[in-house]
Amino acid sequence: MKRKIRRIVVLAIVASLAYLGSHPAVIKKYTTPASAQPSQSVTEQGAGSSAEAATTEITASETVSTDPASGTEIYVTYIDVGQGDSILIQDNGQNMLIDTGYYTAEQQLTDTLDAKGVKTVDVLVLTHPDADHIGSAADIISYYDTAHVYMSEIGSDSKTYGYLENAVKETGVEVSNTLAGDQIDLGTAEYDVVG
Repeated sequence: MKRKIRRIVVLAIVASLAYLGSHPAVIKKYTTPASAQPSQSVTEQGAGSSAEAATTEITASETVSTDPASGTEIYVTYIDVGQGDSILIQDNGQNMLIDTGYYTAEQQLTDTLDAKGVKTVDVLVLTHPDADHIGSAADIISYYDTAHVYMSEIGSDSKTYGYLENAVKETGVEVSNTLAGDQIDLGTAEYDVVG
């Protein structure tokens, strides 16, 4: 019998996509300069602008929306990590990173986070322990001040999961296993775990 892996899905992403689909939003694309060193940040391009000669590939698209009730801007950045996922939500000066892609995505991920001014990852959500979702998590925990990690109660015996466990142990970051119905606070909102 196959082991069923519980996935963490943050309702806020679904809600923001539905909300943004019906409201005007600003889309920005971030590109990595071809000559960039690892410590250099990613350059911002407005929608429709061109920077073909000096860039390699687009690493992220950002959607900005203003909550009409509170006036708070929430930034949702979809980071191109190849196979897998990584989404950054910025709300009222706080940062939530959902998944990190494979370990090979570490440079794109850190370039994008640096370009977005991220110094602290207040919440790191790891939806499940597959390498294409947790591959760069150990690096993120090590490079950025990470306050809290939310992850599935299902673990793994993979090397990638072992690196994650070591990073958690070395940094002392708080870890919680999440279940459907749990809530994660970030900025001005509560984000519901739906499954």
